[in-house]
Amino acid sequence: MLKEASSGRRSEAPQKDYLSKISRILDDTTKFKKITKNPTDGLKVKMNRLICKNNALAGAPKLPLVEGDHKLGYIYGNVKTHKPNQPLRPLISQIPVVTYKLAKRFHALISPFIPSSFSLKSTKEFFYIIKTTRPLGIIASMDVESLFTHVPINDTVNFICNRLYRSDEIQFPIPEVILRQLLQACTKEVPFYGPEKKKMCVQIDGVAMGSPLDVLFANLYMGSIEEMIFTQHHELKPSIYTSYVDDIFISAGTEDSVSQITEMFKENSSLNFTHEIEIDQKLPFLDTVVYRGTDSFSTEMYVKFRILFKWRQRMS
Repeated sequence: MLKEASSGRRSEAPQKDYLSKISRILDDTTKFKKITKNPTDGLKVKMNRLICKNNALAGAPKLPLVEGDHKLGYIYGNVKTHKPNQPLRPLISQIPVVTYKLAKRFHALISPFIPSSFSLKSTKEFFYIIKTTRPLGIIASMDVESLFTHVPINDTVNFICNRLYRSDEIQFPIPEVILRQLLQACTKEVPFYGPEKKKMCVQIDGVAMGSPLDVLFANLYMGSIEEMIFTQHHELKPSIYTSYVDDIFISAGTEDSVSQITEMFKENSSLNFTHEIEIDQKLPFLDTVVYRGTDSFSTEMYVKFRILFKWRQRMS
């Protein structure tokens, strides 16, 4: 009996720890707001009113009306096994929610206009860049801490609208006032359940991983900040600066140059950035190790031995 009771306590401990971490995430009142009433019906009416206004305009792309029954989303967390104390990366499943179909449509409509001067589409593109560029100075990586959680919705919507409506090259056919309201609804008014379906919440800032707009907003915000900084501060632009969502690779003259770039990004955004300098002329980036030679770069696959070792320890 004692063994059974002890085993039961051990099995309850991870679940209790998981729920505690989720609750702490939701306690951040700058990012989440608890609600007492399901807003789905009212949100559906509001969205359809705006969608009908848009669809009645000549030349505007037809947006999907919100039809049928919808449920609340739900939050869950993926464990960051490589971080101390194994924090959770929050995700909100939005497939059943009232905004999901429209958010997917906006992702398709707006994605072609994401600033792409510095962003990588794949690791293959990264290999091409470093194999066609001569090394200069040192190599470093810059990391954005919790990018999705800290992407500011209002600033990002402003970046989107400035890009779509204040450019001589773009004639976006959806009226700005309608797009703004619908983007806000698809990000800041999406209802979801907390742990064990005991509480209802909305995320009032930051983009939820699990939303069709998560990568769109993250890339558009980062791309806009990058373009702004390197347009206003040409002298800071290193020989290589390229990013893949929240991972950034830099080849610069000195470590001080990397520090200046990191500080400039902190000052001009709502995000926190850290950087890592090469050791013995090599640096892990994405799933590779980059080696800086005298005249060229080389790469090899990077295996995270520490994570594998810890996993084996748990299994033994």
